[in-house]
Amino acid sequence: MAVLPTITKVWTQMLTAGVPGSRIVFTTVLNTMQEVAFRLKDFLCASSSASVKYTLLWSASGGTGPTNAADHTDRIVNAAAWTPQATTSAASQAWYIVTGGQGEQIMVAFQGASNDVCRISYSPGGLFALAGTTNNQPTASDELVLLSATSVVNAPSSSADRILHVWARDDAKGFRCMIAQNNAMAGPLFFVEEFQYGLSGVSNVSILPVTGGVYASGLLGASSLGGSFTANQGGMLVKTRVSSINFSCQSGFTLETGGGATSLPAVFSAAQELHGGVFVPYPLGIAGFTTGSKGRMGNMIDMWCVNPQGLLFGDGFGNSYQFVQMFSLLWPNPSNQQPTIA
Repeated sequence: MAVLPTITKVWTQMLTAGVPGSRIVFTTVLNTMQEVAFRLKDFLCASSSASVKYTLLWSASGGTGPTNAADHTDRIVNAAAWTPQATTSAASQAWYIVTGGQGEQIMVAFQGASNDVCRISYSPGGLFALAGTTNNQPTASDELVLLSATSVVNAPSSSADRILHVWARDDAKGFRCMIAQNNAMAGPLFFVEEFQYGLSGVSNVSILPVTGGVYASGLLGASSLGGSFTANQGGMLVKTRVSSINFSCQSGFTLETGGGATSLPAVFSAAQELHGGVFVPYPLGIAGFTTGSKGRMGNMIDMWCVNPQGLLFGDGFGNSYQFVQMFSLLWPNPSNQQPTIA
């Protein structure tokens, strides 16, 4: 019979009365986006049970940004503070940057053409710098953009509550975020996290072992996970340096020990007979697709691929819901409770 995967890190997750998820009662699309931005920051930096939390670096709200680089005032003190919205980087907008346990920085900016859109990016080297007008969007020479110009909270279906889900590592070296609505994903899930560096005996290659990823629900089947990064849709981004040349490496999932491929092998599409008809979770690696930086880079930590056995979103794995499925992705569910998804 199938053996459950071994969880190697401690994880915490957003809960409401012990049940995974934080319901955002719908009033307006703007309010929904404001609540998502505020609650994500609050969980990572303050309200999670993690022993080591993310640290707020800078923030801007209501036309006021940091007075200088030493000003770490939290200006996103509630959901209503997530204002104003801008359509370009060189304009006043709400934004914040948090720093993780490896020094990487994650930025969330209220930037886009409509209230359901925001811009999410990260700097693996922690290189964000304030703009000359500090309520404008900061920039980083190594910035990797995960989400922009796409709906995060599913504006077309505007009458239903959204449920925010966040999982975070206890050492602030990784988080995963998903928003549910009516038993479906309201927008792409996204994550920024440490991975296990996997190169050995290679002297001319360096990699910061942090990856950011984004996946829309339509690209979370096992046959799609192996594709290269497509903005706002699917894949991962890793910053590499090969022979003194920097690459923003477009990446995707692969087998833990395999190389880059356009799809994961067919082994994921059928139950394993020797395991009593149970679909077996497989560890996932990361493979680069960018010319000049192709090949396997390392392995994900506490993330597996499993056939969804009916494409059940938010389903559990294990007798006590120790794991949660995001279609074909599988990761720890420390509450051991079924997530609220409607």
